Amino acid sequence: MNNTTGRIAPDNLRLESHLLPLPLSHSRKRDRFHTMTYFQISNLAGQIIVILLALSSIIAWTIMSFKMTMLRRIQRNSELRFREIMDSGDLLALPVHAHEQNDHSFADIAVEALTAYKREIHEFGHPSSTVARERCLRAVENAMTRSISETTLFYEWAMVTLASIVTAAPFLGLLGTVWGVMESFLSVSAGGGASIQTLAPGVSGALLTTVCALLVAIPSVIGYNALISKIKVMGIQLENFASQLSEMIETELSRQDAPPSR
Repeated sequence: MNNTTGRIAPDNLRLESHLLPLPLSHSRKRDRFHTMTYFQISNLAGQIIVILLALSSIIAWTIMSFKMTMLRRIQRNSELRFREIMDSGDLLALPVHAHEQNDHSFADIAVEALTAYKREIHEFGHPSSTVARERCLRAVENAMTRSISETTLFYEWAMVTLASIVTAAPFLGLLGTVWGVMESFLSVSAGGGASIQTLAPGVSGALLTTVCALLVAIPSVIGYNALISKIKVMGIQLENFASQLSEMIETELSRQDAPPSR
């Protein structure tokens, strides 16, 4: 305060003005804005996109949980079937139903290989010559190749859906944000006045779609990469097992053709 005139200095006046309570109308607007949810202040397009993103998130989490559980179970069963097959004394003498599990593990490849071998034996007899053995081995390898392809397709089931969610979610969020911001500017231009109070609700609601899209896309892309990596490893394991099984069958055939020791 100026001692000579008794008036408040301009600097003190600005300082004290910040300490004054806000006008009642402004306080009510601020309280009303905080009580409204972002979903409620979004436009119709933004609300529809948020609902679609929520459904996409449920689908993505369902696929990731189901496939991770399924792949772990198949890998565990494959390890058990691998030990059973490797511990079997005479692989070619075993009946087909001894390995028939239909669990998309190593057992399916063994079933296809033994079925192809027994079909060759039934049609052409025991492969005593080199040409007959090569024909039998070729039939077994073709059967295992088909089984590996079918099993790999089963492993990759629903991965296209998950990849589509990972790709489309950010674009849906961007579409909702751009649409909401565009409508906010249109409403401001129609009203004839632009201020932060008129723009903030619409822009905040528009940004909700981008936030939701990121919440959907980030976990989905992590889960997708983890599943793809696991599927690739299991595919390599299938090919290695098929190679070992082919060598075992070739060894069994050579052993049967070998002359008995004196």
